[in-house]
Amino acid sequence: MQRATMPPRRSTMQRKALEDLFIHALSEIANAEQDLNAQARKVA
Repeated sequence: MQRATMPPRRSTMQRKALEDLFIHALSEIANAEQDLNAQARKVA
């Protein structure tokens, strides 16, 4: 029971790293979408 309330530090660090990676991926996708929209406007 104690393990559920107090997760090991390693898992917390891993979760933080995953969150940072996820946020970075989302921002990369947003940038790609903006680039595609800009190219679509040029073509149209």
